[in-house]
Amino acid sequence: MGITIRMEGAEADEELQSLHDWLLAEPKIRRHARVSLRSAPARPGEMGTVLDAIQVAVEDGFQAAELVLAYLAWRAARGGKANGTIERGNTKIPLSETTDETAESVAKKLDSDES
Repeated sequence: MGITIRMEGAEADEELQSLHDWLLAEPKIRRHARVSLRSAPARPGEMGTVLDAIQVAVEDGFQAAELVLAYLAWRAARGGKANGTIERGNTKIPLSETTDETAESVAKKLDSDES
């Protein structure tokens, strides 16, 4: 089972693209996961597609802590707080509530829903 990262708001596409690029540059994530962008189908009257989420397909040896730390570093580099969620199975964690202090507990929640 993989991990899905979704963003909300007017800049969701830009944030997803930026975080996707950041994650691809992280050797520890590249080693044990495949990171890809997922598009939502175009709505009636819209041209093209809109980015929907980042999909992280994990392999043996993947540690959710690496993903959470990479996200926190990305958010700090952008100087803002992303509005969205990290999801794995039945676990949904708001990104806005993730801090350096809660990174370990967020990783444990993601790891606990590996089914």
